[in-house]
Amino acid sequence: MGEVALGIAHEVNTPLGIIAQEVELLRVLFDAERRAGRSIPAEADESLAQILGQVQRCGEITHSMLSLAGGRPPIPQKADVADIVEGMVGLVEREAQKRGIALVRRYPACGSFGVATDPPMLRQVVLNLLENAMLAVERGGSITVCVVAEEPGFWTLRVRDSGCGIAQEHIGRVFNPFFTTRPPGQGTGLGLAICASIVHRLGGSITVGSTPGTGTEVSVCLPADVEA
Repeated sequence: MGEVALGIAHEVNTPLGIIAQEVELLRVLFDAERRAGRSIPAEADESLAQILGQVQRCGEITHSMLSLAGGRPPIPQKADVADIVEGMVGLVEREAQKRGIALVRRYPACGSFGVATDPPMLRQVVLNLLENAMLAVERGGSITVCVVAEEPGFWTLRVRDSGCGIAQEHIGRVFNPFFTTRPPGQGTGLGLAICASIVHRLGGSITVGSTPGTGTEVSVCLPADVEA
């Protein structure tokens, strides 16, 4: 799967880059036409913006595919879990406020939860879980982020949302690449697959529990000292 994803991503990125360049060229030409006193319909600019927006979305998908296929080994270094988690929560906080979603923090103060891990990998896992939860929660809902040390040598991250939940027949497929129950345009179906790939490389485990109509909780258990 990794090699296929890598090949597709590289093949798709080239035409995407050409399309983006051509859109920018058309914008330059439109500006030149306007300076010359010729009229260009406003709808033309809107169409270019739509095209560029979809190119960017395709680029995000191929970036996710590359992440899934990358498979680099972890590079452990000293880091603070609470600091990493708080940084990712801060990234989505403004969007959560705009959507009327409450972010509930249940983890130690920054600087108090030191481990040896791969910070970029861990950041991607936390951010993917938060973005997944954001897609599941409607206005007035909540996302709870919890970090605890439950057993010697390990720590656990839990991201719980109050969204629509996942049907039991789908639980076993949520880590499959491209699997999603959301409408087209809402997520790629790669977020949890990438999380699972990274977590396994970090020597941990990831599980999902969900009740339809109540919400979903994703639990990530990682060693306090990741091996290279």
